[in-house]
Amino acid sequence: MGGRLRVGVAIADVAHAENWRLRLLEKISDSKELELAAFIAPKVGGAKGEGARKNGSGLFAFLHQLDDRLLAKRSPCDRTAILQKLQPVKRIDEDRGEKRGDEGGLLASPETGLSGLDIIVWLEQGRPPRSLAKAARFGVWWLYPADDRIQRQGPPGFWESCHQLPVSGLTLKALLNEEPGERRDCDEPGERVVARAFFNTKFSAARNADFILEKAVAFIMRQLRQLAIAGEMATEPAGEAGMGEAGLGGAQQQQPDAAAMIRYGAGLAGSLARRASDELLVKGRLRPFMWTLMFGQRPAGEAINGGQGEGSGGPFSLASDNLAPDNLAKLIEARPNSNELWGDPFLFEKDGRTYVFFENYNYAVGVANISVGELVGDEFVFLGDVLNTGYHLSYPFIFEEQGEIYMMPESYNSSRLEVWKCASFPFEWRLHATAFEGQHTVDSILFRDEDQWWLFTNMSDEPYQDLCSELYLFAVDGPDLRHIEPHALNPVVIDTRYARNGGRVFRSGGQLYRSSQNNSHGVYGYGVNLMRIDRLDLQNYSETPVRQISPDFKPGLVGCHHMDFLGDRFVIDACRRYGGF
Repeated sequence: MGGRLRVGVAIADVAHAENWRLRLLEKISDSKELELAAFIAPKVGGAKGEGARKNGSGLFAFLHQLDDRLLAKRSPCDRTAILQKLQPVKRIDEDRGEKRGDEGGLLASPETGLSGLDIIVWLEQGRPPRSLAKAARFGVWWLYPADDRIQRQGPPGFWESCHQLPVSGLTLKALLNEEPGERRDCDEPGERVVARAFFNTKFSAARNADFILEKAVAFIMRQLRQLAIAGEMATEPAGEAGMGEAGLGGAQQQQPDAAAMIRYGAGLAGSLARRASDELLVKGRLRPFMWTLMFGQRPAGEAINGGQGEGSGGPFSLASDNLAPDNLAKLIEARPNSNELWGDPFLFEKDGRTYVFFENYNYAVGVANISVGELVGDEFVFLGDVLNTGYHLSYPFIFEEQGEIYMMPESYNSSRLEVWKCASFPFEWRLHATAFEGQHTVDSILFRDEDQWWLFTNMSDEPYQDLCSELYLFAVDGPDLRHIEPHALNPVVIDTRYARNGGRVFRSGGQLYRSSQNNSHGVYGYGVNLMRIDRLDLQNYSETPVRQISPDFKPGLVGCHHMDFLGDRFVIDACRRYGGF
């Protein structure tokens, strides 16, 4: 749109704002696409902190405060430094415009110097006053800490945790300067849904609410940058809620009563008890949540080579439904060795032999290394460990470029991204390149689309260090990682059902695809998706799910979160609630 997007923020008390709000203000102030033009003190100010979470009395108030104190997390930030940075920002009082009798007019008048406001972000409780919609070109945005299609009232995060919904929603709404009758596709005239995001529901309502609000920082920033780049506001349709949320009936539309609190308290106690029992099961070598590898073959004539170049046929044999539950039930399982779990498998062909590189986690030690096996006919043969650094390694993304073999494993505990180069296949590897020093990246993959290399990775900068909800994209120079350029809309995906990588990016039949995880239902790695990449450049990214696999294809499974394929073979990892000895 040319120039920076001028942003006004409606907030009653900057000095006492919650940390997530301060982090948002700092990011707006630091953004090269945005200008933090003014703080607007609303005439109907919100309470300090997240007042909606303090609603209710009696049993609800007591249990909620206990939940909040014990299980919620607060984002760390240097409040003094941020407030000092924000000191020069102009502050005006919305009520002055009301007294003049020109609602919203003062904000756009020459005497304030704010006649060029593009957008106002409302950081108080509830819907903003309509008068503010007149003061900025794109109206007012406000945050609704739930899926607006199913949640209307009640404390943020509570009903989702109480009813154990698969995901908890977050909605960014806009109020435009429209008169009644101009357009009615939302609750009020001029109201739009800018975007929605979804996150894995937490077992604690207080933690769920805090988690959603921490994630709101990246969510709002992405939408502001998109508006700055496009120069027009994208919106989403009202639509119907998915994933079974509508089955709640009317309970989510009221404050929790005693029955709801008893139900929630029982569920919370059960979750805490299960976590404690899992610790005992680990000590007893019973392997709770054991991941295992499962292998299958594609029918003749349908092979594709996703791992080492573009192959023939359709991706994952979509036409023949080869990944339907009935066919997945025929997969052959390679059960992990005693007190181990195996996950994140990648297939690789060398000298006519098919190798499987995978995460090998030892329950007794509590960390994983990278191991390798070979597929010989229908049999999986364990060969040994190939990379052991002393810190946790997983997701051994392996690829070949110009005759050299590279591996980019997840190395979260090293606080950097690592690329290793093979010295003697398959057992000897040397560190080749590093990037993102001091940052946490997980499940990273490199992909070359014609002459451009792309890095897909999952990151986070909030206190929960959730790495399942946001996908980041970078243009890079290849496995050397000397030049890294971030995508303009990072994170390009904010949705726990699709964001985290679950395999490689590949091209098949002229179309790009990405394997991704579905982290929902309160489970890490509930399912795996095949995403069709519809648009990929430094200013835009979009994708569509074309295949979703749930852990219902074999008895005893509670998750599956990774798949890869090579020629006529494919592999999926799957999780059993209890692995046993």
